[in-house]
Amino acid sequence: METQVTVGVERIFSHPNFNESTYDNDIALVQLENRVQFTDYIRPVCLASQKYQEDHFLRPNRTGTVTGWGRLGLRAPLASTLQEIHVPYVNESVCSASTTYAVTRNMFCAGYVQGEGVKQDACKGDSGGPLSMQQDGSHYLVGLVSWGEGCGARDKFGFYTKVANYYAWMMTSMRTA
Repeated sequence: METQVTVGVERIFSHPNFNESTYDNDIALVQLENRVQFTDYIRPVCLASQKYQEDHFLRPNRTGTVTGWGRLGLRAPLASTLQEIHVPYVNESVCSASTTYAVTRNMFCAGYVQGEGVKQDACKGDSGGPLSMQQDGSHYLVGLVSWGEGCGARDKFGFYTKVANYYAWMMTSMRTA
Protein backbone atom coordinates (compact mmCIF):
# COMPACT_ATOMS: atom_id res chain seq x y z
CA MET A 1 0.00 0.00 0.00
CA GLU A 2 1.32 3.43 -0.95
CA THR A 3 2.02 5.81 1.89
CA GLN A 4 2.96 8.73 -0.35
CA VAL A 5 2.34 9.95 -3.89
CA THR A 6 3.73 12.67 -6.12
CA VAL A 7 1.25 14.75 -8.10
CA GLY A 8 1.98 17.69 -10.39
CA VAL A 9 0.41 21.12 -10.04
CA GLU A 10 -2.05 22.23 -12.73
CA ARG A 11 -2.77 25.74 -11.45
CA ILE A 12 -2.33 27.98 -8.40
CA PHE A 13 -5.03 30.40 -7.23
CA SER A 14 -3.45 33.09 -5.03
CA HIS A 15 -5.84 35.28 -3.07
CA PRO A 16 -6.27 38.52 -5.04
CA ASN A 17 -6.09 40.67 -1.88
CA PHE A 18 -2.92 39.17 -0.41
CA ASN A 19 -0.94 41.95 1.28
CA GLU A 20 2.85 41.37 1.27
CA SER A 21 3.36 43.92 4.04
CA THR A 22 0.89 42.49 6.57
CA TYR A 23 0.43 38.92 5.29
CA ASP A 24 -3.32 39.50 5.38
CA ASN A 25 -5.17 37.10 3.04
CA ASP A 26 -2.17 34.75 3.04
CA ILE A 27 -3.82 31.86 1.27
CA ALA A 28 -3.70 30.09 -2.09
CA LEU A 29 -5.35 27.04 -3.60
CA VAL A 30 -3.43 24.46 -5.58
CA GLN A 31 -5.23 22.56 -8.33
CA LEU A 32 -3.52 19.21 -8.87
CA GLU A 33 -2.97 17.64 -12.30
CA ASN A 34 -4.58 14.39 -11.19
CA ARG A 35 -6.92 13.19 -8.48
CA VAL A 36 -5.34 11.69 -5.37
CA GLN A 37 -6.56 8.25 -4.38
CA PHE A 38 -7.32 8.06 -0.67
CA THR A 39 -5.78 5.20 1.31
CA ASP A 40 -5.25 4.32 4.96
CA TYR A 41 -2.32 6.77 4.83
CA ILE A 42 -3.72 9.49 2.55
CA ARG A 43 -6.92 11.01 3.92
CA PRO A 44 -8.86 14.22 3.25
CA VAL A 45 -9.30 16.96 5.83
CA CYS A 46 -12.62 18.73 6.46
CA LEU A 47 -13.34 22.45 6.08
CA ALA A 48 -15.41 24.18 8.74
CA SER A 49 -17.75 27.15 8.50
CA GLN A 50 -16.73 30.32 10.35
CA LYS A 51 -19.31 29.66 13.07
CA TYR A 52 -18.25 26.02 13.53
CA GLN A 53 -14.60 27.09 13.67
CA GLU A 54 -15.31 29.77 16.29
CA ASP A 55 -17.55 27.47 18.34
CA HIS A 56 -15.21 24.46 18.33
CA PHE A 57 -11.64 25.37 17.44
CA LEU A 58 -10.53 28.94 18.09
CA ARG A 59 -11.06 28.62 21.81
CA PRO A 60 -8.89 28.38 24.92
CA ASN A 61 -7.48 24.94 25.68
CA ARG A 62 -7.68 23.76 22.05
CA THR A 63 -4.51 22.37 20.53
CA GLY A 64 -3.79 22.03 16.83
CA THR A 65 -1.38 19.83 14.92
CA VAL A 66 1.03 21.50 12.50
CA THR A 67 2.99 19.48 9.96
CA GLY A 68 5.75 20.61 7.63
CA TRP A 69 9.13 20.15 6.02
CA GLY A 70 10.57 23.48 7.19
CA ARG A 71 13.66 24.31 9.19
CA LEU A 72 14.20 22.49 12.47
CA GLY A 73 15.18 25.79 14.12
CA LEU A 74 15.96 29.39 13.19
CA ARG A 75 19.38 28.59 11.71
CA ALA A 76 18.94 24.84 11.39
CA PRO A 77 18.67 22.78 8.19
CA LEU A 78 15.41 21.80 6.53
CA ALA A 79 13.75 18.66 7.86
CA SER A 80 14.48 15.45 5.94
CA THR A 81 11.30 13.83 7.26
CA LEU A 82 7.85 15.33 7.79
CA GLN A 83 7.70 17.06 11.18
CA GLU A 84 4.66 17.30 13.46
CA ILE A 85 4.10 19.65 16.40
CA HIS A 86 1.16 20.33 18.69
CA VAL A 87 0.50 23.95 19.60
CA PRO A 88 -2.29 25.53 21.68
CA TYR A 89 -4.56 28.30 20.36
CA VAL A 90 -3.66 31.69 21.88
CA ASN A 91 -6.27 34.25 22.93
CA GLU A 92 -6.57 37.21 20.50
CA SER A 93 -5.53 39.85 23.05
CA VAL A 94 -2.43 37.89 24.11
CA CYS A 95 -1.64 37.24 20.46
CA SER A 96 -1.89 40.93 19.48
CA ALA A 97 0.10 42.07 22.52
CA SER A 98 2.99 39.74 21.56
CA THR A 99 3.87 41.65 18.40
CA THR A 100 4.15 45.15 16.95
CA TYR A 101 2.86 43.88 13.60
CA ALA A 102 -0.79 44.08 12.54
CA VAL A 103 -2.94 41.09 13.46
CA THR A 104 -6.04 41.08 11.26
CA ARG A 105 -9.36 39.28 11.62
CA ASN A 106 -8.02 36.74 9.10
CA MET A 107 -5.26 35.57 11.46
CA PHE A 108 -4.87 33.78 14.75
CA CYS A 109 -1.83 32.64 16.65
CA ALA A 110 -0.81 29.49 18.40
CA GLY A 111 2.15 28.40 20.47
CA TYR A 112 3.66 28.48 23.93
CA VAL A 113 4.76 31.38 26.12
CA GLN A 114 8.22 31.10 27.66
CA GLY A 115 8.29 28.47 30.42
CA GLU A 116 4.92 26.98 29.45
CA GLY A 117 6.17 23.71 28.02
CA VAL A 118 8.22 22.49 25.13
CA LYS A 119 9.31 25.24 22.72
CA GLN A 120 7.56 24.09 19.57
CA ASP A 121 6.81 26.29 16.59
CA ALA A 122 6.59 26.22 12.83
CA CYS A 123 9.63 27.68 11.09
CA LYS A 124 10.87 28.96 7.73
CA GLY A 125 9.82 26.50 5.04
CA ASP A 126 6.61 25.45 6.81
CA SER A 127 4.59 28.34 5.32
CA GLY A 128 1.33 27.24 3.75
CA GLY A 129 1.32 24.03 5.77
CA PRO A 130 -1.73 22.91 7.74
CA LEU A 131 -2.79 23.45 11.31
CA SER A 132 -5.58 20.94 11.89
CA MET A 133 -7.76 20.19 14.88
CA GLN A 134 -9.84 17.14 15.65
CA GLN A 135 -13.54 17.19 16.56
CA ASP A 136 -15.90 14.22 16.80
CA GLY A 137 -13.47 11.88 15.04
CA SER A 138 -12.82 14.18 12.06
CA HIS A 139 -9.84 16.40 11.30
CA TYR A 140 -10.50 20.00 10.26
CA LEU A 141 -8.17 22.39 8.46
CA VAL A 142 -8.29 25.40 10.79
CA GLY A 143 -5.17 27.34 9.86
CA LEU A 144 -2.29 27.69 7.44
CA VAL A 145 1.22 28.53 8.62
CA SER A 146 1.68 32.19 7.67
CA TRP A 147 4.33 34.14 9.60
CA GLY A 148 6.19 34.55 12.86
CA GLU A 149 9.03 36.39 14.52
CA GLY A 150 11.76 33.79 14.69
CA CYS A 151 11.06 30.13 15.41
CA GLY A 152 10.04 29.31 18.95
CA ALA A 153 11.33 32.72 20.08
CA ARG A 154 10.72 33.86 23.66
CA ASP A 155 7.20 35.28 24.14
CA LYS A 156 6.43 35.00 20.40
CA PHE A 157 3.84 32.87 18.64
CA GLY A 158 3.25 31.46 15.19
CA PHE A 159 0.61 33.24 13.10
CA TYR A 160 -1.87 31.31 11.00
CA THR A 161 -4.40 32.18 8.30
CA LYS A 162 -8.00 31.48 9.47
CA VAL A 163 -9.07 29.07 6.73
CA ALA A 164 -12.82 29.32 7.46
CA ASN A 165 -12.77 33.02 6.57
CA TYR A 166 -12.04 32.00 2.97
CA TYR A 167 -14.70 29.34 2.40
CA ALA A 168 -16.69 31.42 -0.12
CA TRP A 169 -13.53 32.43 -2.00
CA MET A 170 -12.39 28.79 -2.15
CA MET A 171 -15.74 27.61 -3.53
CA THR A 172 -15.80 30.37 -6.16
CA SER A 173 -12.18 29.67 -7.18
CA MET A 174 -12.82 25.93 -7.54
CA ARG A 175 -15.90 26.54 -9.71
CA THR A 176 -13.81 28.63 -12.13
CA ALA A 177 -11.11 25.94 -12.35
